[in-house]
Amino acid sequence: MIKIVFNVINKRCAFMGCISLHKVVIPSSVTEIDCGAFSGCNSLQEVVIPNGVKKIDEIAFRGCTSLHEVVIPSSVTEIGSGVFEGCSNLAKITVEEDNVIYDSREGCNAIILKETNCLIISCRNTVIPSSVTRIIWAFSGRTDLQEIVIPEGVTIIGEEAFRDCTNLRKIVLPSSITEIGCNVFLGCTSLQKIVIPSSVTKIGHDAFRNCSSLCEIILPSSITSIGNCAFYDCNGLESVSIGNGVTTIGNNAFSYCDLLKKVEISDTVTTIYEYAFYSDIALSELTIGNGVKVI
Repeated sequence: MIKIVFNVINKRCAFMGCISLHKVVIPSSVTEIDCGAFSGCNSLQEVVIPNGVKKIDEIAFRGCTSLHEVVIPSSVTEIGSGVFEGCSNLAKITVEEDNVIYDSREGCNAIILKETNCLIISCRNTVIPSSVTRIIWAFSGRTDLQEIVIPEGVTIIGEEAFRDCTNLRKIVLPSSITEIGCNVFLGCTSLQKIVIPSSVTKIGHDAFRNCSSLCEIILPSSITSIGNCAFYDCNGLESVSIGNGVTTIGNNAFSYCDLLKKVEISDTVTTIYEYAFYSDIALSELTIGNGVKVI
């Protein structure tokens, strides 16, 4: 077993790609684990993060596929995005109880931002507590994830929450959801169907981009805007029904949907932006509502 002991603050990508590294002991002098510090260390099984570390920067341990457990000390006050993304065997996450910023309440095996009840990091054994109201980043790159039910009480699924979950086939959204943010399901190439609740008012940019197995989408009347590239390159999508409520369809919203045959645009839509349905080569039936003013 290789053991590395160091006494200086990591620099960006300091040990990235050290594929034979098995164990890391970080001294108490370290206050920050920088961006990508141990990214791609796919033999890393154990890392001890000492009390004294204040910041774990983005993608610090991304792709550490042999890592099984991690403990976040009470001193940590800042955690970046994608810190444990692609850690496919990570099964246990614990935040020390006296951490004032983050917790792993109810033994949920996740990291939650206390102030906003926002779940930001998950692992194979994560159970979403009923107190969580937001999810961002948390499941990004989780190729083991095939099905998930989001509990009632969650109102926002935000930035990159399920990005590149390439084996995700089914997700159940609660009626409490009001927003599907940017890049949420980007690259979920196995997602075949999703029911968007009537509580949702906004779909962010690139939200379903490259969901190549998605064959049908019904947008409820509660939605007022469809973001840029929201369904870009959904080349399995055959039909789209845009509800009475949507006023704008963003740039490239449905571009390169190669199998899209039928589109119904409601009377509430006033603006269809540039390239909204660009290169939809199979589109043969189009209904444009009376409210459209700009195409």
